[in-house]
Amino acid sequence: MIKKLQIKNFKSIKSLNINLKNLNLLCGENASGKTSIIHALLIALQSTKTNKNFDGDVIKIGGLSELRNMTVGNEIAIKVETEDAKVKEIILRPNEDITAPNKDILVKNPVNDVLGISFEKQFFYLSSNRSGLADIYSKGNSVFGSSGEAAISYLSEHQDDLMPDEYMKVFKKTFPKSSINENKRYYEHVRFWVEQISSDVIKIEPVPYTNQYVLTFGVDRNVRPINTGSGYSYILPIIIMCLGAMVISKIPLIIIENPEIYLHPIAQRELAEFFIFISKFEQLIIETHSENILEAIIKSSAQSRQILVANYKDNYTLVEQLIPKNFKTKPISYSEVLYKAFHIPSIELHVLLYGLMQEKCNAVVGHETKIKEFDNWLLRAYPSIQKKQMCHRNTIYETLPTYIRNCIDHPEGRSPSNKKYKYTEMELRKSIDFLLSNL
Repeated sequence: MIKKLQIKNFKSIKSLNINLKNLNLLCGENASGKTSIIHALLIALQSTKTNKNFDGDVIKIGGLSELRNMTVGNEIAIKVETEDAKVKEIILRPNEDITAPNKDILVKNPVNDVLGISFEKQFFYLSSNRSGLADIYSKGNSVFGSSGEAAISYLSEHQDDLMPDEYMKVFKKTFPKSSINENKRYYEHVRFWVEQISSDVIKIEPVPYTNQYVLTFGVDRNVRPINTGSGYSYILPIIIMCLGAMVISKIPLIIIENPEIYLHPIAQRELAEFFIFISKFEQLIIETHSENILEAIIKSSAQSRQILVANYKDNYTLVEQLIPKNFKTKPISYSEVLYKAFHIPSIELHVLLYGLMQEKCNAVVGHETKIKEFDNWLLRAYPSIQKKQMCHRNTIYETLPTYIRNCIDHPEGRSPSNKKYKYTEMELRKSIDFLLSNL
């Protein structure tokens, strides 16, 4: 299992040190650096086929001039450390010999497999550009494939493999009434989880005298993927890979990009429960834009899990860990999850935070305050608070949080001069940021 990932001078990343757990959810806005973190990890893990760039057997993304952060330095460094203290560091730096044919030199550990982690043996990767709908699935040349292109053929050929005893023990305890409690067949457990998430049943049959397979969905009738929901076909490689990797390796590392593609919100939450379950036996690193997966995981009781949020600020990618105890709303509200992970402001979150700030004020002054009295307290307690004046029913309010509160609670409100009060999304963000930082 990977314990630490260190990245320096790679694309938008100046310097990052990330401690990894069993279940790691990576989220954030577009172009915030999430994919750069995934790529850095893949570069460190994959077998590199050249001594002049990062191209390897998993990803091919180029050399130094294209990938280094132009504002930091000349070389890129990526380092991973495992739980058993094995370390692998890869450095790409300019060749000091300007006459040499290779402009860049890839510096790495003398033993390339020092970690003992090989693609599709100990670590598995499923990109967002994965295989989906198809009439016929061909036999693959890999185990599952980074696009999941070989997943269907792998399941068909390995359907009689047996799930590990540790998995079966936890499965029986979690699903005591399941009809496959005593059935260890890999194929049956793939079918169970597909039905758990999508409420549908799969069937795979080889096409006679070919290296091809037909996949169908349904109980009473066999429906080809082209005639059913896209989400089913896109989720299948995830389940096949996650369960199959458990059979192949003792504690595999699974890296998945955007598992929620084409999935209904309810199915996304069920998929999150699947990830929580299998993280007891595997290490997962998942890049997602799904607030449903995010909310399900952050509210779960799973101990070894974390939410990492990538933010692009001042030309660099920064990563913040979302810790449940640092959320202000209890129980954690959906609106606060959305704001902290994806920076999506909402009036629901503002209402919740404003109420919590009122409770803080009441505790300080010793009684329940009215809105004007609370507004005055905000001015005294936080002199640097952003001000925005509103006159409502001949009462003057002066702080931005109260201005927005009144706009929300009294949308019909107008000033004596018949001016309708409004606020911008930027002002809503500023008010939410103020409330979050001072609660």
